[in-house]
Amino acid sequence: MQRYKTVFDELLSGPEGERQIIDQVVRVFKGQLTEEDFDKVQKVLAKLCQISCVSNHAVVDWACASIASKEAAVA
Repeated sequence: MQRYKTVFDELLSGPEGERQIIDQVVRVFKGQLTEEDFDKVQKVLAKLCQISCVSNHAVVDWACASIASKEAAVA
């Protein structure tokens, strides 16, 4: 896992980099929208938090922004 962290640290660091990583993880499973795929996204994000590629705060910020944009689209 350390080799992946090194790659992420060099290419995608900081808050914007964390958002890009999260967006890419979700994009991989987008369109498949099954319960199993949501579980995969959660597991990948949990592992990325565990190896400090993304912070828990970045995941929560991304989720809140995603919910807000969906609510705005419906209204």
